[in-house]
Amino acid sequence: MALVSPLLHQMTIRRMDHSRTMDSMRPGVLLLDIDGTLVDNTAQHIAAWREAFAALRLEADQEILRKQIGKGGDLYVRAIAGEDWDRRFGDEARKLHGDAYKRRLGEVRPVEGVTDFLAGLQELQILPVLATSSNPDEVAANLRVIS
Repeated sequence: MALVSPLLHQMTIRRMDHSRTMDSMRPGVLLLDIDGTLVDNTAQHIAAWREAFAALRLEADQEILRKQIGKGGDLYVRAIAGEDWDRRFGDEARKLHGDAYKRRLGEVRPVEGVTDFLAGLQELQILPVLATSSNPDEVAANLRVIS
């Protein structure tokens, strides 16, 4: 990720004749996901989901859990356990996951190089716009991690 900041300096677009750089074509905003992109919290989410499913007597393979990371809780539970299970236990699983994840928030760290990356955006006057399916408490905690 250390290469990200220098790469931002190359975000200018050249004319078709490549004769000069058109700084005016640089984007004014950049859409960024928080989870797994700015903060390294994949392991904490996997552990929290595994704990939540186990509490409801569903054993889930860690690699299967990892492959589904990035989906919101509604899609995640359905992908892991199926629609019938989700209808019966999904709300409880999502609540248990949230509780288990909150206990792990202290373990979450920024992705390596994110501070330089965000500083590079600021230097280039590119506004980062953050996107997430996390709940507001998790968003606040994640923003503290990268602040």
